Amino acid sequence: MRIAWLCPYPVHYFENELGYKIKRKTHPSSWIVNLSNELAKDDDIELHIITLSPYIKKDSLFNIKNIHYHLIKSFYKIPFLNLGLPGFIPFNYLTSFYFDKVKIDNVLKTIKPDLTHIHGIETKYGLSNYAVNKPHLITVQGISNIVNKNPDNYSMKKANKLELEIVLKYKYFGSRTEFADNYIKGVNNCSEIKFTPEAINEVYFNFIQKTLKPNIAFVGHIMERKGVEVLVEAVKILKKNYTDVFLSLIGSGEKVYTRRISDLIYNSGLQDNIKLLGFKNFNEIKSIYDKTSIFVLPTFIDNSPNSLLEAMASGLISIASNVGGIPSIIKDSENGFLFEAGNSKQLADIIQ
Repeated sequence: MRIAWLCPYPVHYFENELGYKIKRKTHPSSWIVNLSNELAKDDDIELHIITLSPYIKKDSLFNIKNIHYHLIKSFYKIPFLNLGLPGFIPFNYLTSFYFDKVKIDNVLKTIKPDLTHIHGIETKYGLSNYAVNKPHLITVQGISNIVNKNPDNYSMKKANKLELEIVLKYKYFGSRTEFADNYIKGVNNCSEIKFTPEAINEVYFNFIQKTLKPNIAFVGHIMERKGVEVLVEAVKILKKNYTDVFLSLIGSGEKVYTRRISDLIYNSGLQDNIKLLGFKNFNEIKSIYDKTSIFVLPTFIDNSPNSLLEAMASGLISIASNVGGIPSIIKDSENGFLFEAGNSKQLADIIQ
């Protein structure tokens, strides 16, 4: 069976094959990498991964461990800036990613897959027209129209509009949460939804018995939407009774916001209790989990966060905001704990 994936695969993994350094690391997309590695073990599957990136120098095609990778240089620059037009024009959104869409569909016409699997309704990959009337599956990752509910710029408004167009034109969807199911059905009542759980790296299932030390971990993008400040405030409350409470903040983020968090930690007198560790790979994260008792995801909105699933697989006591798709993952007081988003006092009480 020949399967084509349209997905945001992390191209910085291919620096050896490309022969040059990728100037910017993108999201690790662990669920995509994990599942592709498993499918590659099946000799009856011919897997083609098509991914767009503005950070590669040219289109590239190569095969690694039974997977065919089609790296496409994404069109994102305006070719006539010398005519005096400003460089910040969102040309891709103005053209609805026309040039990327043409490139993707040309590759698909060459591959002629038995099934096209599109990862993400909020990504430009769903704009492809090739698979609309052919066997397809489009799985839900994030939901732009909910995460960016009141967009304040053209690009976000256009992204929301394009997402609605994508949901309306496809029929077969993959979802893991009631939250995502309701969104898809609310936009496209002719859709058919299949339950499609994410693939978790096997390293997280190597369970190590924890001791109840006051060690806490957060993994995710260091950004306001993830509720990092709520967690810092909870640690501040906990320190009154647990002077040795320790929080590992794992993940990267924009410099302005990470500086804001760093200043908050310092001004709260928590330098010895909270460390910003930056980006870590899955082996490094698991090593930290082995010395950790509790995982907290204080997000204000998420569909099906892999960081939460990985923490649960690792045997951590998991606490998360009662928002989005999280109630489809955590059943309160059964396999974890839910708290009201933004309520640092309630979060501190649950940790205690």
